[in-house]
Amino acid sequence: MLDNIDEIYNAIARNILNAIPEEWDEAALEILMFTVDYSIGINGFYTLNGEKFYFDILRSDFESNEVRTSIVFYELFKRMQENESDVPWNKCIFELNSDGSFKIKFKLDMDFEWYKSLDPDSDEFYALDISVVEAIQTWEGLPDGVARSWKAPK
Repeated sequence: MLDNIDEIYNAIARNILNAIPEEWDEAALEILMFTVDYSIGINGFYTLNGEKFYFDILRSDFESNEVRTSIVFYELFKRMQENESDVPWNKCIFELNSDGSFKIKFKLDMDFEWYKSLDPDSDEFYALDISVVEAIQTWEGLPDGVARSWKAPK
């Protein structure tokens, strides 16, 4: 099934190919790892002639016989862990080119770690500005200079 890292990367690429039309230039999945084996955010998009289109890889997963994309990323995460409590990354981008080449990037975003630690029923969670949440959930994360109430001043 997913015996090595090459099989993991190939499974991701196959799942993307199953979810997008035949004509495309580049495709990518942006991953937010909330809780391994439980909660993951996956945004998919592809480009064609400079135009960007979004696709739903999770819907495609249920229509194919491939290993679900979330399971593949959970497995990748676990393989990268040094021990059970290790968090090697919480954001990932897998970029696939129409020639078959790919790039994968990983990031451990501490603002996203803080966000994930919040109790969704807490006043602190409800008080969050939606623009802060949206920024935290992007690959870039919060820009430098944005006030972070959860960090002690230096």
